[in-house]
Amino acid sequence: MEQAGVIAEARLHAEALSAETPFTLEVQFSVPGVKVKRSMLEGDTMYMGTLPAIISEVEPGRWRGQALVGACTEARMVWAWVLDIEFEGRSQQLRFLFEVSH
Repeated sequence: MEQAGVIAEARLHAEALSAETPFTLEVQFSVPGVKVKRSMLEGDTMYMGTLPAIISEVEPGRWRGQALVGACTEARMVWAWVLDIEFEGRSQQLRFLFEVSH
């Protein structure tokens, strides 16, 4: 995803991505000065509230952490990983969609 001159590449790492099972989130920015101000998960298919997705900077421009999503009545649920970032004094919001099925 590219927005305002910043390229962001997000990855989820899990043996099997499923509800109520922790998985790793990682985002790599094309420039090292990007700061993540807020990281959360929210339902995209249906409202499920917001869930924390605690990440920290592991090296300049690369952030990683763990999260999990709740179980849903839908067989397939689309979630959004929402990041509020700041770069060169400007705030932006990024949304990365991913699907969890059961």
